[in-house]
Amino acid sequence: MRMARVLGQGAVEYLLIIGVVLIIALMVISVLSFFPSTAGESVASQSQLYWRGQAKPFSVIDAVYSHDGLCGVDLEEGGIIMVVKNTDKYNLTLREIYVDNTIHGVCYLNNLSSSIEFTPGQETVIGVNLDGVGGFCTDRSARSVKLDLLYNSPYISSRVQTGAVNLHVPCG
Repeated sequence: MRMARVLGQGAVEYLLIIGVVLIIALMVISVLSFFPSTAGESVASQSQLYWRGQAKPFSVIDAVYSHDGLCGVDLEEGGIIMVVKNTDKYNLTLREIYVDNTIHGVCYLNNLSSSIEFTPGQETVIGVNLDGVGGFCTDRSARSVKLDLLYNSPYISSRVQTGAVNLHVPCG
């Protein structure tokens, strides 16, 4: 009788241990499957925090991909529409933008131009044609791109603002 009780107690303890291990495994699986769905939101939040508040001398307040050609040019690739702000105390001239290490001209949204003048604190909607960059938003998901801005200040020309965080660009 004692032997059966000891064996029964061992079996119950074994089942409890197996149950606890299964519950822990299910919790780990559910936590790990939760994060990929929020990974895109995390990238977008980090991008917004950096480009809206920390990036200097230009901050990017908002950005979206447009399938239409910008800058008065009708291209198949479309481009990025951005709201850019001069956070410096001097007038600055934005000349070009590197998107993923490829140089692109800038323009007022629907005007062909080679550079854009910014007064201190000025926000301007600009366009960047992505000519030669095929398939930017073909799958309709957002992209995270390396962004560098080439500009002139009153005293030094050809300065580069290198983005420390990629810019999150939703597909419009």
